[in-house]
Amino acid sequence: MRYARKITLPVLFRLLYSSGIRTTEARLLRANDVDFQNGILDIQFSKGYDQHYIALHDSMTDLLHQYDVAISKVYPNRKYFFPAHNGKNQSRHWLTWNFRQIWNSVNSSRAVAYSNSI
Repeated sequence: MRYARKITLPVLFRLLYSSGIRTTEARLLRANDVDFQNGILDIQFSKGYDQHYIALHDSMTDLLHQYDVAISKVYPNRKYFFPAHNGKNQSRHWLTWNFRQIWNSVNSSRAVAYSNSI
């Protein structure tokens, strides 16, 4: 789904950059773990599986809400906030490949999206 990728990547990478959450935390973020009213992410799956909460800036909360409305039209009743085409969470490989494509298109230096082993 090219449309889903087109709307997901800008939001996903802005969330990573603005909040400091790990790539795995974003990939495993469930749709019901986002509290739009209070601007809070409930991170259930983290390094060491320690649950914690992330307070978001209002602009990030608004962007996540806009994304939620748009992606819900493509994947109604989805489990993951950033769903893969098969209804599961996005893979490490998917995130890394997309990061490389974007990064290499604008920069010649080496960089990697932070990832861990989950």
